[in-house]
Amino acid sequence: MSTHVTKDQENEWQSVAVPLADAQSWVSNWINANPANDPDFKPSDIRAFVVRRADFVEALAQPDTEYARIYIGLKPNPDTKLGYEPCIIIASAAVKGTTIKDYDGDDKDVIIDLIGEQTVYDIATGKEVRGDYQVFDVSRPCPPICDPKSPLFIPAPDGSSCD
Repeated sequence: MSTHVTKDQENEWQSVAVPLADAQSWVSNWINANPANDPDFKPSDIRAFVVRRADFVEALAQPDTEYARIYIGLKPNPDTKLGYEPCIIIASAAVKGTTIKDYDGDDKDVIIDLIGEQTVYDIATGKEVRGDYQVFDVSRPCPPICDPKSPLFIPAPDGSSCD
């Protein structure tokens, strides 16, 4: 089990903007995963995710982003036992009433995702800004990048380790 990320691994660990169709497929994989149909898939196989600060900063730097919405997915990975690995997808999000100038609808306080090409009202500049909002796959799953000494690291019911 490796809890340490070497400098070479860190240099390879880049934020990746993914096509919306891929992100939708990965989230669908997670939503439709069924441990009863796949005995090799256990919730304890997916303990946590590690995300670099720089990746959050990149996602939050998109215009008018007030929040980050994080989706859980399973993306294809032929190097794993099950053929996929857990991931999180980060999308920019904002309060709807702050993204549209003078908007006062009943849903003005709803937090909406900002994905794809959109025009939003930038409160800071008082101008409408056109942006192409990306969704990002920025995580590394635990396992294998775990901290077994963390107070949030709960042992698996079957006693399996995090490796």
